[in-house]
Parts: sequence; structure tokens; C-alpha cells
Amino acid sequence: MNTMESWPDNPFWDFSIDFYGRDGVEERLLLLQEKLHVDVNLVLYCCWAGYIGAPFLTESDVNNVLELIKAWQINIVHPLRVLRSKLKNNSIIKQNSLSGEIRKKIKLAELDAERLEQLILYQEYSLTGDRNIQMAEKYRRAKANVALYINCLNRKPNSKHLILMDELLARLFD
Repeated sequence: MNTMESWPDNPFWDFSIDFYGRDGVEERLLLLQEKLHVDVNLVLYCCWAGYIGAPFLTESDVNNVLELIKAWQINIVHPLRVLRSKLKNNSIIKQNSLSGEIRKKIKLAELDAERLEQLILYQEYSLTGDRNIQMAEKYRRAKANVALYINCLNRKPNSKHLILMDELLARLFD
């Protein structure tokens, strides 16, 4: 596995680590993932695009990004997540002290897979921001980007999902 020093520079990853670590962000992202079956990395990408003042993402942009990472998500990230969850929820395996170590290694592999996905997104669809854009406009762009992404997935968010998204964005722009 790569060490932290060997990863290429990736402002999108740096943003994600900072944002994900804020109070309540992880919980809301995981709820959106569970309830709407979104890719957390793509929600973060949509937020990052708005946060840096990049132009609004287009439907074509979102569909291209979805196509780019589709196989990676299906074949690598999702199976690692499922495996980690199975280890966590299997009472027989959970009793063995070594299962926790295996689960930690799988979690690290999952994190590296997520990080590589973000690197691919950053390298293939790098965005240029505008630092002169006001925060209210950046918020508007981030919100529109997330809504567009969810729409491209043909998901129908209910009022609770919309509140989750608003709370998530509030933590980014507060």
C-alpha cells in the first residue's frame, strides 16, 4: 500500500479530508449514501466544485464523471465496503480478536480505493475555480451541482433528504 508521501498532490482530496472531518458531515454523507445510494466521492466532488468557485457542472460533466468511475465503484470500492460491513456484523467472526485487525486492513484498503477514485476524478476532470466569487454564489453552485448529480442518478429525494443536503452544505459554508 502507498504511504501518504507517495500520493500525488490532490486539492480535491485535501478538501474532502477537511470537510469530512467537520462536525456532522460524515454522518450526513453516509445517510445520503444509504438512503439515496449516492457515491460520497461524487457528492464531495460536487461540493468541491462549488466551493472553489468552478462553473456549474453540466449534465454532461456529471454523466462523464459517472461513467469514468462506474467500474471502479462496482468492482473495487463497493465490494470492499460490503466485506468490511460483513466482518462488522458477523457475530461469530466478530468474536475472534483477529477479525478486528482484518477489518482495519480492509477499511484502509477501502480508503485508499476512495482516494484513488478522487485522484482519477481530479486528474481527468480538474476544475478551475474563481476566488473572486462570493460565498453565497459558491453555495448556490455547490447546491445545484449536488442536485444535478442526484437527478442524473434518477433519484427522487424527499424532504428529509433535502434537509440533509442543506445541513451538509451549511457545514461547508459556515
